Amino acid sequence: GGDGGDGDQPATAEPGSEPAPDTTVITGEVFAVRMAAQLATGLSDNWSQVRMAASVASRRFLLALPEAQRERFYEQLLPRICLNRYYVAEGVRLFSQETWRAVVGDRGISLVERYIDATITFYIMQTRADNHAVREAGCACIAELGAKVRTPAMAKHIPDLLQALIEAFNDDSWPVRDAACIASGRFVKCYPEQSAPRMAEFYDLFFQHIGDNIWSVRENAAVALGQVVEAFGAEAFAKVQEKIKAYLPSAKDQKPTSSATPALENVTQFGVARPVSPGGDMIDSQQGGPKRIRYKAGESQDPDHENKQLYSCGSLAPKLKRSTGGGCSSSHGHRRPVEPWELTDGCVYLLRELAASYPTEVTAFLPQLADVARLKHYPHHFSLLETVWKQLPVIAHGIGKRNFKRTDRDFVEPLAYTLQCSNHLAKTAAELCVHALAKFLGPNIFKGHVAEVDDRLVPIFEAALMSPPPDAPLAMAVNPGKSFVPPTGRVVPTFGPPGMSGATASPAAIAAAAAAGPRGPVRLV
Repeated sequence: GGDGGDGDQPATAEPGSEPAPDTTVITGEVFAVRMAAQLATGLSDNWSQVRMAASVASRRFLLALPEAQRERFYEQLLPRICLNRYYVAEGVRLFSQETWRAVVGDRGISLVERYIDATITFYIMQTRADNHAVREAGCACIAELGAKVRTPAMAKHIPDLLQALIEAFNDDSWPVRDAACIASGRFVKCYPEQSAPRMAEFYDLFFQHIGDNIWSVRENAAVALGQVVEAFGAEAFAKVQEKIKAYLPSAKDQKPTSSATPALENVTQFGVARPVSPGGDMIDSQQGGPKRIRYKAGESQDPDHENKQLYSCGSLAPKLKRSTGGGCSSSHGHRRPVEPWELTDGCVYLLRELAASYPTEVTAFLPQLADVARLKHYPHHFSLLETVWKQLPVIAHGIGKRNFKRTDRDFVEPLAYTLQCSNHLAKTAAELCVHALAKFLGPNIFKGHVAEVDDRLVPIFEAALMSPPPDAPLAMAVNPGKSFVPPTGRVVPTFGPPGMSGATASPAAIAAAAAAGPRGPVRLV
């Protein structure tokens, strides 16, 4: 009986008292599912600190489970761990590489193929993230997919992957564009038939980046074009050859000086220069003195300080947005106009990439290369000379001794000039070049060719040959394809371009990868 009938109702808390504790029982199964979801979120967070914490928790979570129970969480977690092996933050990158080896062992490629849909979907999503470092890692992973994964399930994703790479090419952040160059070249090489419908866009982008402001982007655009030529043969080479003819002499059109602030006069007061009119004349004010130009709304009033590089909080990496445009006509908001010498510089890398496959055609360009190496009328000519001397031994090996002996005398005078210059980077590159060419041709033959040009230059080259060569990876040019040990004793693996391993590369790309200092071996297997 009972008189109230309220005994079966739950007791209500008095106002102001603590709420009743939640007595819901969470089983291990429910907890594991919730934990995996949270870990997946943390592994793809834009903050490096969050990714690092999630990486530590993910390793402990997966290794605490028996192998049979891990499998159910692989689709959710493995794509994220896989991508973080290329993340810019070194702690995240190295820890993720160790986690990958500990969790998957030697089954990396087979597991990626098994979960290929989830992996590609995540990679594409990361190439469109707000964080430039994440976008860069996404491009690197797409390059790895193209080089290592061969599963029929890839076919349906190729159009989306190509679109993601084209978008990355137009990124404001140059490391993302750099990674896009590497990824696009490898992907086109591995899937030429599927890439053919979009090659017109890729050609435009590759040729744009041959003259990029950043030297590594120029180099990797050349590497990518070399892979395109390898994939499409004579048709692609004809297109590249035409661009070399147009771009290689560009340094001759370089102005003696370049101004980053053309709208300011070269007179300052308290460190601030006054703007001038477009014609260069100052405009008189009512007081009889010069006055500032009146700009229309939206026009830049201070090109020296506006539209400049931004940097991420807590790091020195550039903080730039991804491209909002979808095609190769999109402008990169943080790129200055291309300097003519940069187009020539990019062509030097192109000649390196094509030398072994097209020795006769590349040999025909060497007299023009020697001509631009003689130019000294612009401030950055030392940067171009540094590139020429670093790549000339590789080009020489590609075209062979017989072809190179026809043109090597053309480089004697600019080499002698650089050996005596005060620019240490260019001078060191020239010294390395002399050592490599003397070893390639033979010391006596090389000195004989110098004497034929001007016997007064022989002592300059003898002095360079008598001094020990600087420790630098250019020595790889005489033994392409072999690892070398830098002064630090760290063995650098022969893979390239930097950041990728396990891919077939030309000797030139191997040398370039070693010079850039790759980020450590990263393997799917």
